[in-house]
Amino acid sequence: MMFFAPRHFTQRRVISWMNLRACLCLVGLWGWAGSVLAIPPQQIQQMIHRHWEEAVVASELNVTSLAQGEDGYLWMGTTEGLVRFDGVRFSYFRRIEVPGLIHDNFRTLLMARDQTLYGGTVEGGLVQMRKKEFRSFLKTDGLLDQHVTALAEMEDGTIAIGTYNHGVFLLRNQTVTHASIEQLQNVSVNCLFYADQALWIGELEKGIVGHWDGKHYTRFTLPSGSKVGAVQSIVKGPDGFLYIATSKQGLFKMKPKVGEEVRRIPGPSTGLGGSGAMAFDS
Repeated sequence: MMFFAPRHFTQRRVISWMNLRACLCLVGLWGWAGSVLAIPPQQIQQMIHRHWEEAVVASELNVTSLAQGEDGYLWMGTTEGLVRFDGVRFSYFRRIEVPGLIHDNFRTLLMARDQTLYGGTVEGGLVQMRKKEFRSFLKTDGLLDQHVTALAEMEDGTIAIGTYNHGVFLLRNQTVTHASIEQLQNVSVNCLFYADQALWIGELEKGIVGHWDGKHYTRFTLPSGSKVGAVQSIVKGPDGFLYIATSKQGLFKMKPKVGEEVRRIPGPSTGLGGSGAMAFDS
């Protein structure tokens, strides 16, 4: 794992600089070594880095997601549990040691505005960490699909939960309900993003994006259709446009309104043909 920070930053300030809303934290572009909204404007030569090679982190853990709280702690979701990093030390949270945590394979993380940490696990449901206490929401709590693939916080604090086989669920006041979006009943949700009072939903196959305003759901297919693959991530840039990362055709751009033109973003000279963007933030 490698973090970069400008030279004048101290080690403690690196964590603040790494705020997930201020920089791109997980970017994977196969076939293109350039950057699309990827790194701060400083050249790599003007930056310093520190490479942490703690045995467990470097050799055993597959980091799948990142989230950061206002206290500066960086949380990492991995296939072997949660890891917290304070800039110096790594702390580990696994089901064998933590009451309320029943699965260690994390797919996604979300730090809510109230500083509650949420995690989506593979077959272990939704994990909630509030005031240092863990709770897992399972089928018995109304979460009929325990393979949680994506999370997003809505305007009123509701947590939208994307699942592998049963669309979207909602967590309100510690109660889980199904979003009852007919078109998503048996769809694999791959990513979620909330903006402008609507939930944007990226599906796992065929480059399909959905828009739900709480009442109506609209689906559309990105240009090139099935060649696009999975919709990996959706964010809103500082220019007001939505940026959509896909697994096979790189990045797309559109205004945050259904029916607007969707354009594919070319990369440097050779373009992004055949490239896959894993995830990004603005």
